[in-house]
Amino acid sequence: MTNLTEFTFLSSDGKTQLHAMQWLPEGTPRAVLQISHGVAEHIGRYDGFARYLNEQGIAVVGHDHLGHGGSLPEGGTPVYFGDGTPWETVVADIQLLHEQLRREFSCTIVYVTHDQEEALTLSDRVMVMEGGRIRQIDTPENLLRRPADAYVREFVGENLLRRQKALERFFRPSEDA
Repeated sequence: MTNLTEFTFLSSDGKTQLHAMQWLPEGTPRAVLQISHGVAEHIGRYDGFARYLNEQGIAVVGHDHLGHGGSLPEGGTPVYFGDGTPWETVVADIQLLHEQLRREFSCTIVYVTHDQEEALTLSDRVMVMEGGRIRQIDTPENLLRRPADAYVREFVGENLLRRQKALERFFRPSEDA
């Protein structure tokens, strides 16, 4: 059986209430899975998956990002992540919910993401996998400073270099300077 609750919390933008959902299993959860949905999605679409995990004793929690689902203010622009530094706001909101979960639950909290920057920013420990095989579980700092093998070094390093090259396009010194 699933106990579904909906709640809100204040976004890191300081003005928007974010809609969130929490699916709790019967009894004490073995673990908590925090879900971060994709662009143009909403957290409610994970209801079936969350209920399945509840049957396994795993709690599931997630929120609608700014401009998504129940977090879209009346008259707001869909899929609008906010002014200023939208990516940082999204990551900060994920972190706010994660911190709330850490206070509420004493079990392991798992956050799954496809985004390396998010993983390195939010996590105490990160697991790098290749083809279903675990290559390294470590702190973000150790992944960067002491990769377990060439695969981890290349995976983490290539992604960082790719991001650096992408950012350099926007932050080149002016010819006039």
